[in-house]
Amino acid sequence: MIANRKIICFLAVLILISLNSGCTLKNTRMLPVNKPNNIEWPDSQLKDRFEEYWGYRSSGDVTNVLKLEAPYVKVMVDPEKYAGFISAGKNKVWNAVRIENIEWKNQNLIFIGFTAEVKDEAASIRTREVYFKDRWVLMNEKWYHAFDDPFINPDK
Repeated sequence: MIANRKIICFLAVLILISLNSGCTLKNTRMLPVNKPNNIEWPDSQLKDRFEEYWGYRSSGDVTNVLKLEAPYVKVMVDPEKYAGFISAGKNKVWNAVRIENIEWKNQNLIFIGFTAEVKDEAASIRTREVYFKDRWVLMNEKWYHAFDDPFINPDK
């Protein structure tokens, strides 16, 4: 009888943990990224980090987004403004991302132009397309997002 209670409690804890994990995964889901055949990713690490960054960013996950920012960005931006900016995206649903172009500026700097299909649930029910031009830098053999916004980081 006591063994059965322990098993039931153990199973209940496992179910709660798996449900909680499912919610976490749902909030940081990978966005579908579509790319025309004539555009090539420079390497798979940049592709993976791009998808990871925008998955976290679209869910408003400030902690994980900041981990993917270039180290110098973490020093230059005001943490409270940055967190407010990233968290503001929580009321938007990102359905998909379409890569428009990938442009090498030099061996350590790439611009990625993409269109995001975004639905703002707070303001309306319609879906709109928003164009972004993202900067990515290669530092110590890792790609990092190079956040650049004049309102968050006005000291240029």
